[in-house]
Amino acid sequence: MRKLPPLTALRAFECAGRQLSFQLAAQELHVTPSAISHQVKTLEEFLGVRLFNRLTRRIELTDAGRNYSAALGEALDVMDEATRRLRSSNHERVLMLSVAPTFATEWLVPRLLDFQEQYPEIEVRLATSLRVPDFGTSDVDLSILLGPAGWSGLHVEQLTREDLVLLCTPGMAARLNVPDDLRTVTLIKILARPGQWHSWLQSTGLSRLEGLPREAVMDSTSLAIEAAAAGLGVALADRALAEGYLRAGTLIIPFELRQATDRGYHLICPASHLQKTAVSAFVEWIREQLRAPGRLRVRAHNLHQAVVTAL
Repeated sequence: MRKLPPLTALRAFECAGRQLSFQLAAQELHVTPSAISHQVKTLEEFLGVRLFNRLTRRIELTDAGRNYSAALGEALDVMDEATRRLRSSNHERVLMLSVAPTFATEWLVPRLLDFQEQYPEIEVRLATSLRVPDFGTSDVDLSILLGPAGWSGLHVEQLTREDLVLLCTPGMAARLNVPDDLRTVTLIKILARPGQWHSWLQSTGLSRLEGLPREAVMDSTSLAIEAAAAGLGVALADRALAEGYLRAGTLIIPFELRQATDRGYHLICPASHLQKTAVSAFVEWIREQLRAPGRLRVRAHNLHQAVVTAL
């Protein structure tokens, strides 16, 4: 039967020995420096050996402490690797996604049933975020974000290029015979993208309309699309995000005036994650969806009621 010191004392000593500081060890383990000192003292009493020389403003390992720290570090590395292998095996069928909110609700969720039917053994866990996750400390397998790219040190794959079009109900489109008629309706703007209409109007040669029409401001692209579908006004959004509405006929594009921007949705993950079965299956599936859109479940406006498992 093994006679081992308390694990908390071993962790405190290993961390303090690696950092050569009770203060830094305390920060790493989220405890107080006095707690680290107490745990190290407990370990020294258990072993009957002094592990540190406590100097005026610093600590240093004794010879015994240095040897013990090296051996303990190797043992913890073995435990860490075994734990990672076991977790990887247990989670091979779990896919953790962190996705930009609008892409999740307007593009991904309507298609997830198709992925589930093709890969029933994979459990998808989806959370929304506008930031690249810390892949080193989180369980996130991959992220999908909007931007002009530029994420260094990661595998980055562009999925779409933003194609801004006008969106409105068929009833409202009947009132719009020429682009100048936009001055008679409400333009739906997005709070997070205040310059979007200005840029689009400039690119389509309709800058003379700027500042004249009525405006409604929504706090996200998803809400802007929903507002347009409810008949509030004309939205300006990426065509790919409104595909479900366009197929259902809830929204139409009144004028073929469009603007391709330098932004798009990108798949982002460490290159090593592509070796995971669930990740590689999802990446191949989403590529296929973009090459030839599969069965898209046309949905009601209340897609936000879809169940999303938070990370």
